[in-house]
Amino acid sequence: MLIKTDVSAERIAADPTGNVGRTMTIFDGTMNIEAWNTASTSAAPIDISALVIQDSNTDASHKFNWETIPAKNSKTGCVGINSNLPDWVNCDNINAHWYRNWNTAQADDREITDADADQDVRCWGWIQSVGSGDDGAAPNWSEYGDWKNCKVAFSGYVAARDAEIAAQNATDDTTDDTTDDTTDDTTDDTTTDGGSTDTGATDNTDGGDDENVDGAATIFSSAAALATAAFALSF
Repeated sequence: MLIKTDVSAERIAADPTGNVGRTMTIFDGTMNIEAWNTASTSAAPIDISALVIQDSNTDASHKFNWETIPAKNSKTGCVGINSNLPDWVNCDNINAHWYRNWNTAQADDREITDADADQDVRCWGWIQSVGSGDDGAAPNWSEYGDWKNCKVAFSGYVAARDAEIAAQNATDDTTDDTTDDTTDDTTDDTTTDGGSTDTGATDNTDGGDDENVDGAATIFSSAAALATAAFALSF
């Protein structure tokens, strides 16, 4: 994944909406290990962003790729450090958040499962300064570190998700029972031939079990998105 963002102190300060201070552009992609090994052993400065092979699917939705969370993004303490070069700045912190579904519509994406909860996953990060956001812009400098252990899922989230689904199931069961009893009693009391109408076969069309399945899927997707955002925050 490649994230590009504007850190101009002048543009951040001049924007009354705050959008410049929160905007992060994400490019989903991969990096070939052989290309990295060649670049990292060369005497020339490494243009790390040039090594990222951008995904051909540019859909910025969490259903396909990583999606940014502007409300949580921030750039703080960005100040100019050279009056003659307004784009030379120093920022105390650049905090980017993103998320995606645990299982995306792209087969080559890593699937996240409950088994990943609290498990170590190798990750690696880097940062590079360029003169503009254009592809191919020459880097001013690059910094990178060693592999780290990150988390992509958390047991606390899995427990909270399952509890929410169980609570929704219990609510739907109570609704079904109340509807069945009311319908049967009303039918029994008003039918002159002593017959009754069994509405059990139509409960699902009224928002019973079928609706619960949909609701569970929605809870899982949205909560999974939060878990992945927390993973992004962890490194």
